[in-house]
Amino acid sequence: MRRLSLLVVLTLLGACSMTTPPASPEPAPSAPVLAQPRLDAITSDLRSRGVTGEIRVISAEAARFANGALGCPQPGGRYTQAQVDGMRVVVEAGGVRYDYRFGRGDQPRLCEQPRPRPSSSRSR
Repeated sequence: MRRLSLLVVLTLLGACSMTTPPASPEPAPSAPVLAQPRLDAITSDLRSRGVTGEIRVISAEAARFANGALGCPQPGGRYTQAQVDGMRVVVEAGGVRYDYRFGRGDQPRLCEQPRPRPSSSRSR
């Protein structure tokens, strides 16, 4: 009787292991979605700068910036010296790409690379 019970248990265990489907991999985290108020704010900012045409989102990603400059310090600017969770958004309009940054709110900051200062034409 013990042999029969052991045989039944082993058979059931073998059957269970054959019907267990392989574990599926977890889906990759989805890219952050650009909320409509933020897209509207970018659109408004670009329009105020005279940019016309269709605005297309190239990328939108969550970011942790080192400070309140959001990765785009301006000369003479003063910024909080704490990490800021936010978002980096790149859009395109009229064939030109624009790099926007958001902190915690919905107010965009256009990240413009500082223009190089003109060199002096005088020689010393």
